Formats: sequence, structure tokens, C-alpha cells
Amino acid sequence: MKTKPKSTAKSVSQSKPKPKAAKGKVKKAGRPATGQTPKRYFRIKDESWDMIIAAAEAQGGTISDYLRRVLVKDAEKVLKKGK
Repeated sequence: MKTKPKSTAKSVSQSKPKPKAAKGKVKKAGRPATGQTPKRYFRIKDESWDMIIAAAEAQGGTISDYLRRVLVKDAEKVLKKGK
């Protein structure tokens, strides 16, 4: 049974030097943060999420805007009843 000889040559990606950042600055990949509000996370069923997407699109806005509006409106209503 014959075996292939192992290659000792480095691949192109291994031989390229990594780009260096300007003095003391670290380069970050991706788009910079655009907002000042912290991100929030929660779990939701796919069926409910699909309904939220459809409602946001029906109103011509983004999902984030729709959720903010609905959540704040409901919270205000709940807190108003408690007084």
C-alpha cells in the first residue's frame, strides 16, 4: 500500500504576516456599535416571533421599534392600574 508523502511547504494563509494595528489601537472586525441603549435578550416561541414580525411589517416599522412600543405601552397600562 502506497502513502502520499507529507508536504512540508506552508500554505499561503500560514506564511502571510498578520496586519498590525496602529500604535496601541486594536482593530475590531465588523460594524461599529450604533446605539447607546443596552441590548436585551429573551426566549420566545417561533410561532409568537413570526406573529410579531408580521405585525411589525404590517405597521411599516422594524421589529425592534414595534416591540419597544408594545412593551412600553403595556407596562404603562399595568402600572397605571396598580395606582
